[in-house]
Amino acid sequence: MWPVVGLIAATAVMVVLEVPDMLRNRLKKDLAAFAILLAAGLGVSIAYTLHVAVWNPVQLITRFFMPVSKWIERLLS
Repeated sequence: MWPVVGLIAATAVMVVLEVPDMLRNRLKKDLAAFAILLAAGLGVSIAYTLHVAVWNPVQLITRFFMPVSKWIERLLS
């Protein structure tokens, strides 16, 4: 429980430090990217902290490129 509270507190500190400047300078696209990436990172961090199985991007890339790799290997051999 406490690690989740710590993650949320750290996220709140980042929001307090970054968002006012973005709003003041009207950086809407930067703010949207910041919010999406921060929310995704917070979600994955909380899931990892609670020992939930978190997907690994490397596995997704491997699954995608394995057929391509086999096709190229058959083509060149």
